[in-house]
Amino acid sequence: MALGGGITIRLTKSCAKLFLFAALTGFAFFTLHVQTALAGKPVASGQTQVIAKIGKREITISEVRQEIIRLGLDPTSKEAERQALNVIIDRALFVADAKRNKVDKRPEAMWRMETARDQALAEVYASIISQPPEPNHAEIEAFMAENPSLFSKARRYSFQVIELEMAKIDLDEATALFDETKDFSAFIKWLNENNIGYTLSPALRDGASFPDPIRVQLAQYGPGDNVVLAGDKLVTIMKIIAVEETPLSYKEGAPLARVILRRKKSQQRLQDKTNKLRAQVNIIYYREDLKAGIAQQQSGGAQ
Repeated sequence: MALGGGITIRLTKSCAKLFLFAALTGFAFFTLHVQTALAGKPVASGQTQVIAKIGKREITISEVRQEIIRLGLDPTSKEAERQALNVIIDRALFVADAKRNKVDKRPEAMWRMETARDQALAEVYASIISQPPEPNHAEIEAFMAENPSLFSKARRYSFQVIELEMAKIDLDEATALFDETKDFSAFIKWLNENNIGYTLSPALRDGASFPDPIRVQLAQYGPGDNVVLAGDKLVTIMKIIAVEETPLSYKEGAPLARVILRRKKSQQRLQDKTNKLRAQVNIIYYREDLKAGIAQQQSGGAQ
């Protein structure tokens, strides 16, 4: 079973395996001195305020707010405002110095700037055309009825969680040590006897926090059953210790249903637009393996 985005799932009654892959990126800027306005100054439009100035370059509060969003910072934090402002300042200084040194005329810089411009325009357009209509009462009610594991039969799971290095064990062989047991006692004893390091911790998770296929499968699980998340280096084994029924009424569940329906509609509108645009042009692939890969992505996104 494939979810897309590099996630593959294999589920059985007593042992579910989910393969997750992720990459993290980051960046840092150093801060240079700048004259910052002590009080915001209205600009000509009167709709925003200048809060800092670098030479003749004015920085407005709206720019700072947009940067806060881009950086994923807390919009209510004053520290976030300072951090975002410094990012804008440092970027402006680097851009000005790069232009003085004619870096913007280099082929690599020109290509990257054009790509960034196209990406930004595509993202803004996608956010506009993917805005879905508000789901009505009937749609929300039907969605809640179709997804009992999220609403009328929602559950909360208590887990014991063991994490260890994938290379230390043969997972298929080790599964027999915890697959049909109420807890990890036998598995932990075996790990200790073989001097295999691990961490053991409790976890409490709502069913709604799991991807749809796993949540639906978990609805059939009970104490003693397992979810195994296996990555390249680490394996996490989650054994259900207890299950609590946490049903939601229409009033309680409607806000969640609305959010999910809007997200699904948004994704569908974007996929429909993508398919329409692709159908309007003649796209030629000179390598069959690339064509096959694109076809798979399109079929996955349309599900």
